[in-house]
Amino acid sequence: MLYISIYQYNLNLNMLIVKVRKKNIERALKELKSKVIKTRQNSEINARSEYTKKSIKRRKEIQKATYIQKIKSQSII
Repeated sequence: MLYISIYQYNLNLNMLIVKVRKKNIERALKELKSKVIKTRQNSEINARSEYTKKSIKRRKEIQKATYIQKIKSQSII
């Protein structure tokens, strides 16, 4: 049995494991691709491609929170 795996670049070291059954590599790659999309690894890798300061991360977090709060308050009224 053959395994295809991809390591995630964080401290938890979560690993995606896909079993290749009946020598069907195309199916295993399709399953791996869907797992990568579901676990949002591509966005994580893209975010880590360049350094962002903590203040900028915090600013984006606050902007997102205010946006969500604004939408929720409008939907109530």
